[in-house]
Amino acid sequence: MQRSAQPQQDDEQLQILAARLRVTTDSKLDKETPKWVKEVAAKPL
Repeated sequence: MQRSAQPQQDDEQLQILAARLRVTTDSKLDKETPKWVKEVAAKPL
């Protein structure tokens, strides 16, 4: 798989998607998501 010309942007998008997954998972497990994770998840892609 070829990386795009903007690896830093790809890394940020991956972090946002991971944070969104964490929020969803914590919600389903009735766990509290840390504030910093919610802040990252709220960023636009």
